[in-house]
Amino acid sequence: MRPSLRLILVSLVLGADLVRCAINLDGSQAVEPASEDNPDDPSPIGDINTYQPDQHDCPPPCVDYANIHSWIPYLSVQRLSRCKAPMLLQLSVSQPLDVEDSTILIRSCTLGSHSTAAKIIDETPVDNLKKEDTLVQDSSLNVAPACIISGTPVSTKLSIGKGDPGNGNKEHIASLLKGMNKFFSTKDNCDENFVFAYYQQTVASVYIGPGLGKPTVKSALDAMGEHISAGGSVSNQTVAELCGNGRKPQQVFGVAIDTTGDLAAVQKAALDWSKG
Repeated sequence: MRPSLRLILVSLVLGADLVRCAINLDGSQAVEPASEDNPDDPSPIGDINTYQPDQHDCPPPCVDYANIHSWIPYLSVQRLSRCKAPMLLQLSVSQPLDVEDSTILIRSCTLGSHSTAAKIIDETPVDNLKKEDTLVQDSSLNVAPACIISGTPVSTKLSIGKGDPGNGNKEHIASLLKGMNKFFSTKDNCDENFVFAYYQQTVASVYIGPGLGKPTVKSALDAMGEHISAGGSVSNQTVAELCGNGRKPQQVFGVAIDTTGDLAAVQKAALDWSKG
């Protein structure tokens, strides 16, 4: 079935044992011995920076939206299915999730409070790399156009495409749209271009070009949320985009929602938008 197209008005601004599955916050697997009595056991030491994912269905709640390095890393898409709460995700668009030899690293946090979300009682601050100046480059917050230029608000129309009729959960979609909006409304995320979200069988992605101000995200996601809420059944795939017609690649915007759980599909959509 060929996706139908509609327009909505938006504003924009130019297996292993449990202990053997621990992951450090930097994404590496923890392999320190658990005790001196058993040095051959590669399980992690009792370290506040060590997270044991098999002990929790979901990652800790999203607290620091601007520092994805403080989020919990998972090494497979399948691991996400254990969590029944909405999550924000960050992952590389250059490592396709549906390609066997891709290196998968998915950073995650739980949106809101949930009984299955992990709790890190004694949190150690995790350095936010985007704020660090090095000898070879400035902090991304000092050079990203959306961080240093306020831009000019204008109105435009966002194209909406829909796939086959489905039975998607509107409340789940609303939760993910709200979480992704929160991510981009965070001040120190003015340099970010991608974010992903996952809630059981509903997955989503957002891409915003570096030439657009982040208030564009709120306007677009609010309009899309109202459009979905006011409609009938939710399609298996819904895509909203601002691209083509001579628009510069850095001014492309897109959001993809899939209610069949196809995270690779919304990842690919985000990658395609980033190419202009």
